[in-house]
Amino acid sequence: MKKRRTFITFSHGELNDGLCEKLHESLLTFSNYDLKIYRPSDFDRNYDINNPNFWKSGLGYVYKILSCIESLKKYDEVVWLDTDIIATNYIDKIWFESFRIESYPLLPRQRFNNIEGESLGKDAWKSTPLLKVGTTRQFYSQACCMLFNQNCVDFFNETLSYFNEFDSHKYPYGDESIINYLLWDKDLTNNLGDIFLCSHFFHINLGMYISSINRENFKFSHNYTYESNNFENILFLHGCKNLDVVENLLTEMKKYRK
Repeated sequence: MKKRRTFITFSHGELNDGLCEKLHESLLTFSNYDLKIYRPSDFDRNYDINNPNFWKSGLGYVYKILSCIESLKKYDEVVWLDTDIIATNYIDKIWFESFRIESYPLLPRQRFNNIEGESLGKDAWKSTPLLKVGTTRQFYSQACCMLFNQNCVDFFNETLSYFNEFDSHKYPYGDESIINYLLWDKDLTNNLGDIFLCSHFFHINLGMYISSINRENFKFSHNYTYESNNFENILFLHGCKNLDVVENLLTEMKKYRK
């Protein structure tokens, strides 16, 4: 039986709705799978979502986890994508790794900036007493992209339980802090690792990705040294919330659709 698959995200507000349109457009262009967009009305939660302080508090991340749980009522395999993402030609390669899913979602490791010498990830992986993590960890997984299936329901429900008394000081990166705590605490090390990469919009390698149309140009362009020639493993571009920039990038990328 063919597996039911979809990409999902959550949207609230004019900016996120606009970003979702571009995310969806990129998937329509480069993927064989659709995008399901969840909204606050899909969930029975009495939050004052129109209060800017609600989103600033970090509690809004609860909707991401709720979206993941809800999606598994209809789909067998799901990929969560943040709204500020544009898919590339290679986005559907992520589904090839679904056989690796165990009882928790697979996330990218770090930000995977690809230029030699650039800093990887946030400082959030450093140990903190509030998270009861006794040692410094050597990874910090990014929840901007998550691949998961029915086996991950218990993990997401446990993640959701930490939002009952959410404290942004205790969990400074919202869902990512919670998910990473659980990964560390349970010693869960399987991830999307060096197989799949995401490129951050505000890093200089973005322009090089757009101007480097093929693997050969990507490897040798612009006098920068790449850590590895993994051009075809950049599945998406992430981090820009300027709709004009997103539109221009997507227009450029469409010229080289495969």
